[in-house]
Amino acid sequence: FIFFVALIFLIGSYLISYQVIIYISTLPVIGTLFTLRLITLAFLSSILMLILSSLMVSFSTMYNEEELQFLFSTPASTFDVFTFKFLVTTVNSCWMIVILLYPFVYAFATAKNFSLVGYILLSGVVLQIILIGATIGVLISIVLSYLFPVKKVKNVVTVILVISTALVYALFRLTQPEKLLSPD
Repeated sequence: FIFFVALIFLIGSYLISYQVIIYISTLPVIGTLFTLRLITLAFLSSILMLILSSLMVSFSTMYNEEELQFLFSTPASTFDVFTFKFLVTTVNSCWMIVILLYPFVYAFATAKNFSLVGYILLSGVVLQIILIGATIGVLISIVLSYLFPVKKVKNVVTVILVISTALVYALFRLTQPEKLLSPD
């Protein structure tokens, strides 16, 4: 049932993205430029969300004391434990980005008539964005946990993220983007 719902969501996301990109591409004068800005905005917002998500998830996955004690008691090396924890953090923090970004990127490629090589390159770009965002988030969490106790850092980062989200939303509303759509 979950697979079916996810499939419906992916197909719906693809179709809506495709219709939006086709509509924006047909706008006179600024259609192509606006479409390129839209894909750039999608990549930028995805990497920023992924950095914040992996920062928060890494505190939970990388610093779970009971699990770390068990993993370090096994014959696995420290590098193997860190790699495993990094992969778990990456998967847990990027699943929603993948569900939203891949249909949008493939809709863009379909609307712009990309070849098979273009689809492969776009898949590689999305994978690189995921790895770069997760790596930056994990590195920030490592630096913060080195400087401060992990439990306090997680609470402080959560408060900072809530406050900054409220500020960004307030700034967005103050710019009044609905005036850009008026015919005047």
